[in-house]
Amino acid sequence: MMCSSGHENIAGAAFCASCGLAVGTASTAPPLQWPAVPTATPGWPPAQPSRADWSAPQQPSPFGGPQYGSSLPPQNGLGTAALVLGILGMLLGCIFSALAIIFGAIGISRANSGRATNKGAATAGLILGIVGLALWLLFYAAISGS
Repeated sequence: MMCSSGHENIAGAAFCASCGLAVGTASTAPPLQWPAVPTATPGWPPAQPSRADWSAPQQPSPFGGPQYGSSLPPQNGLGTAALVLGILGMLLGCIFSALAIIFGAIGISRANSGRATNKGAATAGLILGIVGLALWLLFYAAISGS
């Protein structure tokens, strides 16, 4: 016996083994079809930003002016170098102390302008450099005066 879809079934079967319809009844549902695949998704690909968008301010800056793009990381090298050279200047010589004074002053100015975040290290390096230089100059004066 054949079902309404045209499948051959064994005699006496109540339902078709292929499609599940009752044998001898007409199908009321339309045949199954694959859903239509859209050819283009709306809004895809996203539009490329123009060069004017690249230079536009992203968000207000915490320092008062507009912020363009990403901010630079803080430059903390001179403050750290001043601290290390200040410690070395106390132990090894006045050249290290003089460099600690120079690097400490530059590090403090960078911290005051917002380009560095380690003002304490730069200040400590500057103070250690001044104290170390003064101690070494007193030491050299004491040695040469004897």
